[in-house]
Amino acid sequence: MLLLLFVAARIALTVYSERYSITSRDISIEKGLFLQKKKVIIPLNRVAMLTKQQSLLERLLRTGDVIIETFSGHTMVFKEIYDPEEVATLLAELRGHSPARQE
Repeated sequence: MLLLLFVAARIALTVYSERYSITSRDISIEKGLFLQKKKVIIPLNRVAMLTKQQSLLERLLRTGDVIIETFSGHTMVFKEIYDPEEVATLLAELRGHSPARQE
């Protein structure tokens, strides 16, 4: 039972310790709840493809993932965000391209 609680707490801290940021110039993810462990920054002009990923339940709850791939092959995933359609549309507008494709 204690092991199960430990695993659940670790997963919760991992999921809820990510903060996403979108500016007119770049996209970033900061990881770490108390101490900032890692900050990934990708300039918008380096984004090659946007993909939304949602299950049927996630569509009903209006949540899902937005997957961002760069020209150099790096992948960034905005996990379990509310209204991924709006986020993908915003990113597409900032990039000046068509909206993300659905998976």
